[in-house]
Amino acid sequence: MTIKKGNYRLESIADQPSKTEVERQFFFQTLYDNPREAYTIFTESFNRENLIGLAVSNYVEKTRQEVEDPDYFYLEDPRLTTGYNDFLSYFENSKSYEQTTRLIKELKVDRVRNILSPLSVIGTITGAVTDPSTLLLAGTGAKLLNVTAGGKTFMSPTRLGVAMSAEEMTKQLLDKKRDTNVGLAIMGTSFLLPGLINKLNGIGGLTTAKDLARYEKYTDSANNLEKSNVQKSVDELDLRHRYKIFRSKWKTNYIKCWCC
Repeated sequence: MTIKKGNYRLESIADQPSKTEVERQFFFQTLYDNPREAYTIFTESFNRENLIGLAVSNYVEKTRQEVEDPDYFYLEDPRLTTGYNDFLSYFENSKSYEQTTRLIKELKVDRVRNILSPLSVIGTITGAVTDPSTLLLAGTGAKLLNVTAGGKTFMSPTRLGVAMSAEEMTKQLLDKKRDTNVGLAIMGTSFLLPGLINKLNGIGGLTTAKDLARYEKYTDSANNLEKSNVQKSVDELDLRHRYKIFRSKWKTNYIKCWCC
C-alpha cells in the first residue's frame, strides 16, 4: 500500500519484498545465468554419495592427463589478464593452457557454490537414494536382506549392515577427503536401524531379542518354534480325526449288539 501526502510518498513495509523472496529470486537468477556451474555442483554432490558415480569420477580423475608446457606462463595468458586480475594467485601453479582452463572452471563453480547450495543438498540426497545398498531395500533385492520369524518378514541387521559397511568402506578408499567419522556412523547405523525397526514391528506372540548381536540366532529359534507349533497342530488334528472314527465305530457296534 502506497500513501501520497503532498510532495511526499510513503511506502508500506508490505510493498517491499521479503528477504526470503529476494534470496529466492537471486537463486533462480544465478541458476539461469550459470547452468554449467549448477550442473557441476549437483553432479559433484551426487558422486560423493553414490558408489557408482564416485567410482566413475575417481577413474576420470586418475586418467586425466595435463601435459606441462615449458613455454607456458600464466601471467601471459590473455584470459587471466582480462577478467581474473583479482584471482591471479589462484593460477600461479598452472603449468599449461589446459590446466588453466580447468582452474577457470573450478573458480567459476566456487564463486556461485554458496548461492546454489540447495543443488548440493539435492544431489547428495539423490546420490544416497540411488546407491546400490539403498536399491537393495526395494524390489526383489529386498529378499536378500530379509529373514522370516514368527510368521512375519523382517530385515536382517547382519545382512544389511555388511552390505552398507562394505559400500561405505569402498567409498572411503575411493574418496580420501571423505569424513571418517561420518563413515563410522553410517556403518554403525546400518547394523542398528534394522533391529530397531524390527523391534517396533514386533513378532506376533514372541518377544523380540534385546541383544541385537543374537538376532540371527533368535530368528532361527523363532522359525523352529513356528515349525514345531505347525507340526503340533497337525498331530492334534490327526488325533481328533482318529477319535471321531473310533467313536463312530463304537456306536455302530454298540447298536448292533443291543439289537441282537
